[in-house]
Amino acid sequence: MTKKRITLWTVLLFVTAVGLIYAPKDSEKAVDTVEKHYTNDYGMIHAYPDDPASSYLSESAGLYMQYLNQTKNKKAFAEQADLVSQYFVTQDTEQQHIKWRLENTTANALIDDVRIIDAMVTAASLFETPAYKDLADQWTGVLADTQQQNGIYVDYYDWKRDNAASRITLSYITPELTSVLPDTRKTEHILTNLDRSGVFFPKYYDTGTKSYHRQDEVNMIDQLLIALNRLHAGASSPAFHKWIIQEWQQNRLYGRYDRDTLDPAVEYEALAVYALFVMYLQESNAPGKAQEVEERMQALKDEMNPDNLHFFDYIYDKLAGHYEKERKPQ
Repeated sequence: MTKKRITLWTVLLFVTAVGLIYAPKDSEKAVDTVEKHYTNDYGMIHAYPDDPASSYLSESAGLYMQYLNQTKNKKAFAEQADLVSQYFVTQDTEQQHIKWRLENTTANALIDDVRIIDAMVTAASLFETPAYKDLADQWTGVLADTQQQNGIYVDYYDWKRDNAASRITLSYITPELTSVLPDTRKTEHILTNLDRSGVFFPKYYDTGTKSYHRQDEVNMIDQLLIALNRLHAGASSPAFHKWIIQEWQQNRLYGRYDRDTLDPAVEYEALAVYALFVMYLQESNAPGKAQEVEERMQALKDEMNPDNLHFFDYIYDKLAGHYEKERKPQ
């Protein structure tokens, strides 16, 4: 049976009529930067500044919506929520699916969906707009119906092929996932039941073979996300924690590392890596070290060409600046 669709047009009109809850000046500046350099004429976020031909990702929209919740920007949130509903949500299928990108895809990405759903649930209460929760509930139901294998949530669902992935990327098992989705115990167990003897975490878990898969070269964004996810789930990662503190004290953090040698595999640093490291340190009750990393972030920003700054790096820098410890490790 086709479900009644809920739109956000009336919500947007209502929010515009009520007016804007003003955020602090630094967040106003960030929103101004996004609107001037990272959005097209319709307000949709593209990957690189002043380049409307670059990719449009649901990831970008979700991260921005999280930031707008943090800074209590009611009007800008309503605009982004409406754009997601209009452009990223399928309109030609019985169930509503969120496309992971606008261009040529019939699949979603679990982490992006969950981030958007969580942002909508938060905004429903924060901005007293129940329609956000109604939409979030619809999308949650679709994920629960289509995106599990053997009781484990998986990376994506392709609605054209009616085919779900057979793996879950560990960095996707976020606190938001366990908060907004039903029956996540088996999925969370995959995150917390790791062999903690090695420094780096596996990349993903295969639901068919029931095994973890490791890659020779690790991405530090993935690694820090997994470490953060584990902290939120009440699981420590002593080997990783010891290594990353030592690496920071002796060197800098780079974008990728060799799993076996623990040496940097690339020469670049990334704002998003440092932003996630700041969050990890705050969750690890090390605010002094977090301040050191923030200083390096500022120096890195001064060195970088802003024309090449991907939205992921830009918004994670802003999210780190407003990060609050909503969930503490046990």
